Amino acid sequence: MTDPLFDEPWSHQAEGVELQWILTNDPGRGGGFYRDQWETWQFKDATLRGDRPGMAAARARARRYVAERMADTWWSPGNVFFSFVWTALAAGDLDGAADDLVYWLSRSSSEDVENDNARRTNCRQVIDLASRFMATPGGTAHPGGVQVRQGCLKLAEGSYQILNPQQQAAVLAMARA
Repeated sequence: MTDPLFDEPWSHQAEGVELQWILTNDPGRGGGFYRDQWETWQFKDATLRGDRPGMAAARARARRYVAERMADTWWSPGNVFFSFVWTALAAGDLDGAADDLVYWLSRSSSEDVENDNARRTNCRQVIDLASRFMATPGGTAHPGGVQVRQGCLKLAEGSYQILNPQQQAAVLAMARA
């Protein structure tokens, strides 16, 4: 058996086929990891095709999915929204990235981050991507930037001690803005 490596765009298409196969034939495999990947793949696919209605549909599906998964205490919304925000920023979709960040921040908690790896990782991820959003041309002036900044500052109140120096600097910059 071989596992070929494809160049783009075939790599992206092959990943979609593989994810569909796994979810159809072995849905319990990976403890939900492949379902997380399927949600992010659908968004990336719509983004690559420039399909705005498809992007909106992927976002709506992902939010329903995140609402379901939040019952699993070991799971975090960063498993899905890290890729959403990264993809949106890469595509120049500041409106979508801001909206995704605001939603992601609303689903994030800094409770017990010293002991809860999922929450600790999520806090670090969302603050990293919020910082990337703010550093993107137009990010700080974007209408959603205020909500992103406020959400980060609120999250950082309980997680500042577990952030790395770059993340702490980003939070301080947001506080000064």
